[in-house]
Amino acid sequence: MKQATDNLVTSINAEDKRADVAVKLRIYAACYAAFQQAKRAAVNYRVARTTQTEEEREPLIQKQEDAQDKMDQAMGELLLVAPYETAELANRLSYTLLSFMAATHIGPPFQESPDLKEAGLILTALVRRMRIDLGKPVDVPEPPAHERTSNQP
Repeated sequence: MKQATDNLVTSINAEDKRADVAVKLRIYAACYAAFQQAKRAAVNYRVARTTQTEEEREPLIQKQEDAQDKMDQAMGELLLVAPYETAELANRLSYTLLSFMAATHIGPPFQESPDLKEAGLILTALVRRMRIDLGKPVDVPEPPAHERTSNQP
């Protein structure tokens, strides 16, 4: 009887762990997609500033706002389930993308953006952390030391 009880507890615990990983996987995937969408929307708007009229750019501004809303929603979910290091990287990435978006509206039409480069580096580190948290192999290469930002693992 004790063995049967232990087996049941082990089975329930394993199923709980699988369910937790499945929830995190969905949240992490949504967050990754939201970050990519925000980056694309900001880049598209920045490029359009050189080729389109203000009226033609209005839908691109709406796309940026929509992408920011999705990023905020995804971040809210991620912050509830992610370990501290993962959440911290996601916060840094969100802030960096928002800085890039703001600079897009007030800065030159297009230039080499340190925010965009940093966003790429942070995203790489974030994906590594997410994979570690999910127990997946970490086959996303770590950026070379000279390309890492401060506070990056």
